[in-house]
Amino acid sequence: MFGFLVLLSLIATSFSQEQLKSKEGFTTTQDDLVHWSNGEFDIARTPNVEVGASLTLKSTVSTPVSDTWGNCVWMSQNEDIWIVVGTEVVDNEGNVVPGVEPLDAGAESCGIVINEAKEDWLGGWICIYSKDGVNVGLMISTDDDVDDLRLPETFIPKHYDIELVPDLESQGSQHAWTGTSNMLVQVAEIDQAYFTFHSDELTILEITAFEISGEEKKRQALGFAYIDFQRTFIHIVLAGEELFKAGSMYEINVRYMADQTRGSYFSYGFYHRVCSDAAADENQCWYTQFESTNARNAFPCLDEPGFKATFNIKVGRNDEYHAISNMPLLETVPMEGKEGWVMDIFDTSVEMSAYLVAVGVTDYKPIRSSTDNTTVWGPKDDIDAGRGDYCIKIAPEIIKFYEDYFQVKYPLPKMDLMYEVRKGGAMENWGLILFDPRTIMLDADANDDTKWTVLSVVAHELAHQWFGNLVTTNWWSQTWLNEGFATFVSYLGTDQVDPDINSWARMLVRETQRVMLADEDTSKHWAMTDDVTNRNDIERKFGMFTYQKGGSVIRMMEQILSKETFAKGLTSYLTSNSYSSTTEDDLFFHLEEAAIADGKWPQANGPDFSFAEVMKSWTNQAGLPVIHARKTIGDIPSLSFNQSWLVSNEAVSEERR
Repeated sequence: MFGFLVLLSLIATSFSQEQLKSKEGFTTTQDDLVHWSNGEFDIARTPNVEVGASLTLKSTVSTPVSDTWGNCVWMSQNEDIWIVVGTEVVDNEGNVVPGVEPLDAGAESCGIVINEAKEDWLGGWICIYSKDGVNVGLMISTDDDVDDLRLPETFIPKHYDIELVPDLESQGSQHAWTGTSNMLVQVAEIDQAYFTFHSDELTILEITAFEISGEEKKRQALGFAYIDFQRTFIHIVLAGEELFKAGSMYEINVRYMADQTRGSYFSYGFYHRVCSDAAADENQCWYTQFESTNARNAFPCLDEPGFKATFNIKVGRNDEYHAISNMPLLETVPMEGKEGWVMDIFDTSVEMSAYLVAVGVTDYKPIRSSTDNTTVWGPKDDIDAGRGDYCIKIAPEIIKFYEDYFQVKYPLPKMDLMYEVRKGGAMENWGLILFDPRTIMLDADANDDTKWTVLSVVAHELAHQWFGNLVTTNWWSQTWLNEGFATFVSYLGTDQVDPDINSWARMLVRETQRVMLADEDTSKHWAMTDDVTNRNDIERKFGMFTYQKGGSVIRMMEQILSKETFAKGLTSYLTSNSYSSTTEDDLFFHLEEAAIADGKWPQANGPDFSFAEVMKSWTNQAGLPVIHARKTIGDIPSLSFNQSWLVSNEAVSEERR
């Protein structure tokens, strides 16, 4: 019962003041319910639940766990415990529950039908699966949008050992792999009743827990694991009312598999696609795309940018492919039980967010820099044709420039830049950047605009190695700390590499003027810093008011403080917060500190506010000001100013965001 009570209190406890909405379910042709599934368990309910209407709750188990459910038990957030016994539903004292019937859905399912739902029966429910030593609670809410989607700050991740073995025979919409995720975590300040981590669409095969004390590793018996599909959480509770002890280290080992059929949107988490655009190429290469919330779709982890840890990555493959990850390859060893397969073992990473972990399993050919440990990977035909030559020339130059400009060395021992067909952009994974072909490959006779595409995207992704990777936004509400900086800094890089390509003129037109036009529309604009409401809304933050406006406002900061003072402040910001996460307050502190030291703030006849207060008037509200100046000529000439919003389309039904 301890485990039940823990989760009942957990459902009612807020992890964070910032509220997020939940993962949406899906419908099937087999019933009229809305479902959530991980390939191991499926949980479903009536859509659009209302008081007085019928409510169906259903859970289904599938192999490899079992082919039958066993005892069917449901528990509400009000501590009602209902058990299906034959053709009746009874409470924990054996009394028949009126108005509630068993759902006839087969031996592999556990379901109930509430004929008229009461107010008390809305909210969170747990379906208990307990059979053959496996104790699992499946959590579902009658609400479409549940809150508390932020992880509690009760455990600190220290290290992960991740193993990924893709099914290299996967074709089409099937994406299958096996894996393990061993998480070393430390309990924060007080004892904890449960440990929570992210897992989405992964079939959990086994969870084990150990308490770590020096060299000693003591197995901990687990009481229950609770799977919260809408929040993409798994909570584990120790047996016998044991607690996770404050300050202690624990290793949580998860063995899992995935065998998913994905639709047209499949390039998230761990996935495969054709290795190249060549018509005859049918080989399937494997890649990762974790930003912003999809590391949990590849391996169990604490999938928030503010939770940083070191990683050891292992990748299984056959001899037709090679694997690359964030860090250099340490060794390759034969895989047990898989003839012709090997395991590539990579060096331990620096501390980083889970969304920056990367893996590529490809048949690509490398072209290596002669000046540093930078490599461009692409299909053999493209590399042989010289299409990677421009990228391998400019990437080391840009890295060296950023090192000198920020006075902060690139911290990893290598940099790989890899082609991925139909990527649609690029992803800044630390030490292994993935690029769409048009952003990494270039014909020798390409014009300046085509060259600019490669130059600007490479400069942008390399800028992230400092802004986003070394120092990371603490939460996606301030994504501009990553993407706005990568936008602005990329123009520093492009101007350094090719002064004749008109970088700053391009920024004015492509970034500043474009976003100014959009920012005039109060029905569509939003602030650089604002709350996000769900995983889909996080993707909104990867839009023009983060990239273009973020980069433009950052350039304005440089103009206010001077290039020299601004660069000094950024160096302080990067060195003070390396391998950590930040908010905009951290940035403004270091910029103002440098400005005060250089006599650039406060400015003569300027605002009597801190630099942070002034800049937050730009970052914390949407829109742009327009300044009107009026000069009066007379005995005493005067110049007066007033300010208003620059608006081309005023929203009628919305307040200014």
